[in-house]
Amino acid sequence: MFFLSNLFRRKPQEPEPPRTRQDMEESFSVNELQTYTYETPQGILQNTFQKKRPAQEEEKKLLKETFDLIASVPQGKKLLDEVAAAGYDVYFETFHSKNFGCMYANQKKIMLSSCMLGSAAEMASSAVHEMTHALQQERTGYLGHKGAELTLADQFKFTRAAEAAAWAEQAKFSYQIREQHPEVERLTGDFPMYRAFVEEMEKSGDMGKAGEAAFKSWYGFKHYQTSYENDHVSNFTFSMEQGYANHKEILTGTISSDEVLQQVFLSDDLRQQISPEFLTSKEAFSISENAIERLDRSAMIYNGRKTDPTLRDMYSYTTGQTYASQERPKEAAAASARPPMMTALKNIAPTPKIEPSLAAKVKERAAQH
Repeated sequence: MFFLSNLFRRKPQEPEPPRTRQDMEESFSVNELQTYTYETPQGILQNTFQKKRPAQEEEKKLLKETFDLIASVPQGKKLLDEVAAAGYDVYFETFHSKNFGCMYANQKKIMLSSCMLGSAAEMASSAVHEMTHALQQERTGYLGHKGAELTLADQFKFTRAAEAAAWAEQAKFSYQIREQHPEVERLTGDFPMYRAFVEEMEKSGDMGKAGEAAFKSWYGFKHYQTSYENDHVSNFTFSMEQGYANHKEILTGTISSDEVLQQVFLSDDLRQQISPEFLTSKEAFSISENAIERLDRSAMIYNGRKTDPTLRDMYSYTTGQTYASQERPKEAAAASARPPMMTALKNIAPTPKIEPSLAAKVKERAAQH
């Protein structure tokens, strides 16, 4: 019996070897839009959907040139190897969207928009940004569903810093290849993060100061304040929903500002000038009232009918004060408007006394019965 149990016992599976750049190139695919036309009683209708297909030779060549460019910089080669080893796949989208690229944390996929990025240098610059997000995710998990474990204020602190740091890494890479590939500035030149990096490098030649300038300019980019806040609110809500569905505790964890900076940067030289206190300053830690209202509603649904009070520690774009400090005067005014307990009791009308004549009549009627 012992012999038979050993005979049919399953052998432990060997761990899969780490994936390489070559594996990423071999798994490379392309998404394109397909339109399906069909006839109904109401007429001809069309339905558009994404369809995955194998990459063509020209697209494979573009990806190889992109990877070669990334690997031409020592930090870039290390980044490429680590992302491949972590199991990420890369694919192109051939249709216009709002993104040059995107990292899908829960699927371990990196998308690059081949129709919006015209050259290998532009593609490489965008890929460095998204691959930075991939390693941020591998370090913490906070760019995926695991992010819901953090309080909402710390989710904002982390995800904003992750975006700003990815831009600083992208700016550094683009700056390093711009002499050999000036076309990279067609993509990066219009963004304040890259301009701030270049201006500081030309002025001081200090990589730390340049990293700080690029990082902080992300928070001052007004267009991103709205677009990223909307994206983050939607992502946080979805993560709360996933945590609720999987019976996980959400909105309780914390992460310090110092640890955030340690986790979101890949290059030590870029973050050395950034103070952790910046991440909770008015400049970096403000939020719209609309975002708070939306997240309050989501938290009530997925967090045991409880909102997250940490959102009130964030600043208002309008007043420059924390929402908590704005609410305290209102609460104090409402409390002062209520009369003290003893005054309220004195103002209660006393129970009316029964006149003796009426009492006598009542007593007389009772005696008759």
